Amino acid sequence: MAGPVAGKISTLKVGETSPATTDVKGRVDFNFSLDKTEIDAGHMDITNGWGAFLQGRKNATLSGTVRYIEEDAGQTILLTNAFADGDNIYVAFTFTDSGDSYTAQGFVTNINPSPSDEDVTNMSFTIRLTGAVSK
Repeated sequence: MAGPVAGKISTLKVGETSPATTDVKGRVDFNFSLDKTEIDAGHMDITNGWGAFLQGRKNATLSGTVRYIEEDAGQTILLTNAFADGDNIYVAFTFTDSGDSYTAQGFVTNINPSPSDEDVTNMSFTIRLTGAVSK
């Protein structure tokens, strides 16, 4: 029986052009969230009292927390995109254990630098991925 799998991302790269090549440094944690909607098709065909469903559209987000590094080019791209109107960035991320890599486009929907009193500054962010996520 296989053991637990760490659900962390080992690398995150961003860029204003494709492919994304600028590392986002200072990683604390990253989360990839993929949702697929379901469509109730029970009105079309019900057998023996069971409902039927169709697969709907997928959507995804990438979020995380980094230790804020003022001169980090990857973090600067995230901050710049948060203030931009209508511009997408390119992202590339790799999962630690499997080594699987993915690419997508998206835009920063949330960014939150949180300067602490006499401690390191963390910055959390969320990127809404738009269009397909490709392996």
